[in-house]
Amino acid sequence: MRNTKIEDECWVKKQKVKHRPTVKAEGKRYLATRVVLFVHEGLNPDLRDKYACHTCDNPYCYNPWHLYIGDASTNALDREDELLGRVRKSARLPR
Repeated sequence: MRNTKIEDECWVKKQKVKHRPTVKAEGKRYLATRVVLFVHEGLNPDLRDKYACHTCDNPYCYNPWHLYIGDASTNALDREDELLGRVRKSARLPR
C-alpha cells in the first residue's frame, strides 16, 4: 500500500500510469482489481467471463468497497450508464 494514494475515496497508484494497475503473483501478471476481488470476494482471477466492475467509474481504482463482480452484460450496462451520465452532465453546462 506504500505506492497507493487516496483520491475521492478511490485507491490509485501514486505514480501516474497509462494502464490499469497490475500485480504479479505466481509468475503471472493480473489486474490489481481482480486480485483485490480474489482476496475479498473469492473471485478466481483466471476466469475471463467474470469482470471486476467499479461503482466509482474509475478504472484505475482498486478500493475493494468500490468493486463488484460482474459479467460482460453487467459491464456493458455499467459503461452505458456512465456514458449517459456524462451526456446528461455536459448538457447542463453552459457553453
